[in-house]
Amino acid sequence: WAHLEPLHYVNVDPDGTALRVSRHCKCVIGAIEIERDRLAAPAKGRTDRALALRLVAHFVGDVHQPLHVSHLDGRGGTTLDVRFDGKPTTLHRLWDSGLIARELRERGRKRGPRWRSWAHSLSDAVTPAERAQWTESRDPRVWAEESLALARAHTFEAREGAAFGDAYFERSLPVV
Repeated sequence: WAHLEPLHYVNVDPDGTALRVSRHCKCVIGAIEIERDRLAAPAKGRTDRALALRLVAHFVGDVHQPLHVSHLDGRGGTTLDVRFDGKPTTLHRLWDSGLIARELRERGRKRGPRWRSWAHSLSDAVTPAERAQWTESRDPRVWAEESLALARAHTFEAREGAAFGDAYFERSLPVV
């Protein structure tokens, strides 16, 4: 599975104004396109298409995590040590799980009910206009552009050793 590692993200120019990648690039955008094509190919076997479905679902999740659409210098925040709620972490780990873990802690101790509760509240908050927009937008480049804008707004200013707490959590949680 190591060959899939570069397909989980796309590096961008931190000063660029637009995302520039070619079709089927060796990045998360190209991975979505390739696996989506494989999934839609009726000649592919059931096992091959099932794998393509799992990969599409994973890569779509990746492209929606802002640090998976980031600049090379930051390596998606994987090497940027920060503190969150007084504890050491990396910026990437904070966005992959730290913000979510704090929200779940605040919702209670039982795993099942708090996940379901949050999922329901998120689902209930989606407006019909948002649902229509999301259903219409099937271009991974559009998704990546959205993630890049969120990364710029929420993560590009982070520096080594930065300390984040309540204000950052409140500002960032809606993005998660």
